[in-house]
Amino acid sequence: MSNYLVVMEAAWLVRDVESIDDAIGVAVSEAGRRLNDKDMDYVEVDVGATGCPACGEPFDDLVVCEDEFNSLELSMPLDLCTTAHDDQVLLFTHKP
Repeated sequence: MSNYLVVMEAAWLVRDVESIDDAIGVAVSEAGRRLNDKDMDYVEVDVGATGCPACGEPFDDLVVCEDEFNSLELSMPLDLCTTAHDDQVLLFTHKP
């Protein structure tokens, strides 16, 4: 039997957590558990970073604007990149 390297990127919805680190931990744990439950010999889950589609740099948060009109109240300075996908405005935040 041959070995293959398959690289996948997926979003995982995590609810009711205290921080982004907690959300990452829950998502990685759940993805690893589900993949390993399939009797695979070895599954490695690596947390990577997806670059901002506007500037290519890693981003801190993604804000999806679902309504026609939205407002954003910032509590700290942020660099923002914007793009659109399926007629929705997406804001990518970068902490300076």
